[in-house]
Amino acid sequence: PANAALWRRAVNPPPRPGFLVRAGRRISRTAGTLSDILRWLRAVARRALADLRFEFIRRRMQRTTAGDVVHVAGLSFRVTDGASAYRSYHDAFVRRDSAFTSSSDAPVVIDGGASMGMFILATLQDHPAARITAFEPDPAVFSLLRENVDRSGARTVTLVNAALGGADGEITIAPGGRADDAGAGGGAPVKARVHRLSRYVEHEIDFLRLDIEGEELEVLRELEKSGRLPLVREMAVAYRERPAAGQYLGALLSLLEASGFRYAVRDHDDESRPRPNAAAAPAGDEPWSALVRARREGAAPGR
Repeated sequence: PANAALWRRAVNPPPRPGFLVRAGRRISRTAGTLSDILRWLRAVARRALADLRFEFIRRRMQRTTAGDVVHVAGLSFRVTDGASAYRSYHDAFVRRDSAFTSSSDAPVVIDGGASMGMFILATLQDHPAARITAFEPDPAVFSLLRENVDRSGARTVTLVNAALGGADGEITIAPGGRADDAGAGGGAPVKARVHRLSRYVEHEIDFLRLDIEGEELEVLRELEKSGRLPLVREMAVAYRERPAAGQYLGALLSLLEASGFRYAVRDHDDESRPRPNAAAAPAGDEPWSALVRARREGAAPGR
């Protein structure tokens, strides 16, 4: 009895579908395959068009010189130099290295090392009402930054003409004429104020960005000693290793872990110094860079 149904099907198999039914099924399968192929071709075409667009932007920006105003993708900004402008634009708008989510309509953001303001412009596109405090020590670059912020029409951005450091004070900087190469020479040394970040962290900070020429660890150490590091929900910290400087990535990651942050390290500047793995040891004395993204454990994404 248990096999009766199987026996009946073997002796009296059901009739095969008619020709039209079989043909319809084959057409349906073929149509599904063609639909998948068309979707794939459309995706490839979109990617190719995007690559062409960004190649055009790269060539256009790299031809610009210091002080030029660039108009791209609905934005207008004055640049320090073409190469730095493109890298900053690529990181902020293409790779979106420092993009973040927030359930708040007006997230609180700190930008240490604002340069020409690319991160600010990208953040305002994502969060138009974001309350941003940005630091830039170089007076000439600061003037350009202020112009770019004013040009954007932002009303919730506070600009501070100062560097961030482990202690309040003053430093002498030698502008390099490039937004990503401070201290390389090419300009008369100027005095710049240094502020402790803890002075500006009184309430929870939704996002902290630090790109301050090797002072990132000292700034975070001071913030941790002040007891205000737990007020930071999420951050992006640039790490640049130069031949003449010592390594401090391990100390940076240890500080974050001990302070209750989960982190990820990834390549920061693959256009100028391509590397398959940001944590790989640098070859010889070649400079390299990485980006550390960290979120406080227990802080939900998007809060």
